[in-house]
Amino acid sequence: MRKIVFVLVVTLVVSLTLICVHPVNAEVRGVTGKSIKVGVIFGMTGPAADIFVHLAEATRTYIKYINDNGGVNGRQLDLIVEDDRYSIPPAIAAFKKLVYRDRMFVLIGPGSASCLNVLWKHI
Repeated sequence: MRKIVFVLVVTLVVSLTLICVHPVNAEVRGVTGKSIKVGVIFGMTGPAADIFVHLAEATRTYIKYINDNGGVNGRQLDLIVEDDRYSIPPAIAAFKKLVYRDRMFVLIGPGSASCLNVLWKHI
């Protein structure tokens, strides 16, 4: 569990560092002058829910901590959590929703390792 949370935090920090060094942040998808959209796909229901519910809560807590301390370059992080039910079809639907409708800047995950290869085919 600690390894998963560590990987999640490192991924978020690296992603947010990339935001800071990007020269034209205002023109990047999911980044406005006041917010940055961060998406995450976890199996909130289904066979792995007991793990992913806690990871989602840890992610929300960390995002709240970042926002309470000024955000990233003055921008607040807007976390969007999607449930893939630890199954491939809902994971693809959640991915497409985050990318095309929510227009998020960064995706943390996907949390369900079984869906990773399928999602990469849709990028």
